[in-house]
Formats: sequence, structure tokens, C-alpha cells
Amino acid sequence: MKTPDFYKSLKCSSDDIAKIICEIDSQLGHNRLMPPIDCQKMLILAEDKRASRHCGFDVVAIIRSLALTGLGKPHGGSTILQQLVRTITGHYEKSLKRKITEILLAYLVAQKVDRSLYPRVYLSVAYYGTGMEGFDKFFAKKGNDSCDEIHLASMAVARLKYPEPAKPNCSKHEKISVREKHLRNIYLNSSNTRIYSYVEAV
Repeated sequence: MKTPDFYKSLKCSSDDIAKIICEIDSQLGHNRLMPPIDCQKMLILAEDKRASRHCGFDVVAIIRSLALTGLGKPHGGSTILQQLVRTITGHYEKSLKRKITEILLAYLVAQKVDRSLYPRVYLSVAYYGTGMEGFDKFFAKKGNDSCDEIHLASMAVARLKYPEPAKPNCSKHEKISVREKHLRNIYLNSSNTRIYSYVEAV
């Protein structure tokens, strides 16, 4: 039985993405900054609580996202790996085809790459705002503004949801500030440390 061409192309793409992820990871701590463990854990807590259990995509998050969108309250359902796939491929168009392809790619990549790599590699290449493409540039611009690693983590993860523009207005600044405080609060008060045990063990 012949393998469908679509699946062949997906597999090829997933192999390429897996190689890129591993290559970026090999650079962390050398010619790329290693995102601190608090950044990685806060990212998991904020955006992918079931990351230790799912296979690259989260069915529960997808169903919740569809339900909320149907109620006129758009809500993201992407896992960290899906966001990493999106960043590497550069495909951001809002279409069902793109979303399905992203889910399938995340599923295939998850079979090739250890899940402990996703948070740190995603943080390394993510977009935090104007002039902050990747963690190195984010840290160069914002590192001196943080008083500790938890504060730095909240600054980074908040800007994944609300990228900082070149000239933030009051509304954007307020959204980022509120998000930072919320992230620090849930992180410091979280008792379920098992959700990010897979990155602590590395």
C-alpha cells in the first residue's frame, strides 16, 4: 500500500523540524542563552499544563478553545510544541488547513524529540516584541529590568501573549503588567509541581 503524498511531505517536514529543534538545543548554554528553569516552568504552567501527558497536541485544550470561540470568546488551544512548530515553519495564517497541519506536525515531531526540549527551545526562538526576536535579544533588552529569575520569567512569558511594540501605549503596557503579576501569582502559589517535573529532571 502506497503512503499518501500528503503524509510523506508531513513526515519530511517533521524530520526537518526535529533536526532544527535538536540543533538549537545543542547551542543553548554556548552561543545561545539557556532560558532559566523558572522561565520554562512558568511557560508550562501558563500555557501547557498537560504537556507531560499529551502527544504533541492537547485534545482537551482544543475542545475548550472551540467551545469558547463558539461563544464569542476566542481562546488559544495550542501546546508549546505547536507554537514551536509554528515559529520554525513561519506559518501563521488563520486557516483550518494550517491548524490541522500544525497539529499533525506536532504529533510527528513529538515522536522524535524529547519533550524536555520544547520549553527551552521555544523560549529561545520565540517573539517577545519589537527588537526582541528570541530570548537572547529579550534578555539583552529586558534582563536588567528584572530583580530575580521569577520576575524575569514573568516578563518573558507575558510578552509571548502580548508582544511589546516599539512604543507601547498605556493599554498594552497595562495588559503586559497585569499578565506579569498574574503569572508570578499562579507560579508562586502552584502546588502541582508534577506538571513540569520533566524539565526539572533534565
